[in-house]
Amino acid sequence: MLLVYSVSRFAVVRFNGATHQDGVFGLLFAAPIVPADRGPDALPLWHVPDLNDLLLHVFLLHEWNPDAWHRIDGSCWTLPVQVAAFAAAALLWRSKLHRRVRATVVLWAAMAVSAVSPLIREFAGTLPDATGMNRAYLFAAGVAIWLWQGRRLPTNQLVPLLCVTLLLQYLRTLPPVGPVVLGFAIMLGAMCAAARGPDWDVPVLRVFRRPISWLAGISYCLYLVHQQLGYILARALSEAGVSPWWLRLSIVLGAAIVLAWLLTVLVERPAHRALSGRRPPARSESRPKPQPESPVEAAVPVKETS
Repeated sequence: MLLVYSVSRFAVVRFNGATHQDGVFGLLFAAPIVPADRGPDALPLWHVPDLNDLLLHVFLLHEWNPDAWHRIDGSCWTLPVQVAAFAAAALLWRSKLHRRVRATVVLWAAMAVSAVSPLIREFAGTLPDATGMNRAYLFAAGVAIWLWQGRRLPTNQLVPLLCVTLLLQYLRTLPPVGPVVLGFAIMLGAMCAAARGPDWDVPVLRVFRRPISWLAGISYCLYLVHQQLGYILARALSEAGVSPWWLRLSIVLGAAIVLAWLLTVLVERPAHRALSGRRPPARSESRPKPQPESPVEAAVPVKETS
């Protein structure tokens, strides 16, 4: 978040034709100086994040602000949703309710909460979005596929759950609705095929096994850096005269992958080791142990002679 915030402050101010105020505080937090006359051909202003935006995002409170203009990164709406879902799962496990309440009941309850969240929004404002209620159906679908893969959820329960998931996604999708929902449905089908399909060790897919596994290993950091930084890089390339869209897209994808890999190696993995108490395995030279020539020699101690 600090990386995206800092890059946004540095780049967006220049995109807007403005200048930073003096000093480190002016660079990172103060309102930029925007000229009164930006010219007739000036593009619309981008939002320059400020200290209030940064604090809201760091403490995962940004979804309580109904003004989406103040998002540092458009993909950050998922962060409080993830925290709420994982916290709910931890509470269910800690309280041992998972032994008294069936998984299907919990999954359908999550679907019901998502379904009524637009009504709750009418009198509770941003509560459904800030707490993850509005998108709880996404986690319910993922958990349902995971349980189905382990044969802990029957198919006749999975199919209705996924159908309701598609319906809720349809109701929450902005235009173009059709392509988005179709792509979402294909993704759910691919997840089911990967979870409980046949052995996919075929020659065509075998070639992509290692690249896909590597990308999966950096996927979370890729999600964190791709959107806002991608927008900034794409505009910088456009202003630099890189006109072919496919070239800009290739550069943005490559930069996002490299940055996600660096974030994974330098931040995510060390943080995981520190929080979990794990240390990277130390490399030790393997020395062959001497083997006795016979059982008798193994039983008789050997005296050292000086």
